[in-house]
Amino acid sequence: MIKSFKEECLKEKPNSIVVVVGSHGGRDVFHTSDRPGKTMDTYTLDVDIDIVNQFSTKECQILEDVPKIFLIQTCQNILSRNQHDTLAPPRDKVPMKNFLVCTPQVHGFPSNRDFKKGSWFIYSLTLVFMRRAYELPFNKLLSLVSFEQTRH
Repeated sequence: MIKSFKEECLKEKPNSIVVVVGSHGGRDVFHTSDRPGKTMDTYTLDVDIDIVNQFSTKECQILEDVPKIFLIQTCQNILSRNQHDTLAPPRDKVPMKNFLVCTPQVHGFPSNRDFKKGSWFIYSLTLVFMRRAYELPFNKLLSLVSFEQTRH
């Protein structure tokens, strides 16, 4: 889906790009199924390599000045396959410009959810943007999202 979406963006340059991933996962990874290993089409994907870097300056020079927002709604408490210990080598730097990657939680913690409202991150993001997007810059909105999450 990401490759197809990227091709569409390259055909007709958009004003902005927003990608939302909602899934189970861990630090830097997400799963394509609720039950990894239980279906034939289940994969564990790397957020940077398989999603974000696909829109890098190296991959998509034409999209260099297009704002790109990635909302990654997954837990952040399980180490990825590239970070088995604190001495894991750093990843190669990929040229980026106009990128923002948001996760529901800092590294090392699970994502929280309410059984009626769903993900606290997505709920707070939706609530804040509905109420204040017309009057505040993006960075202020994200600060309010963080504050709203602490209320839960």
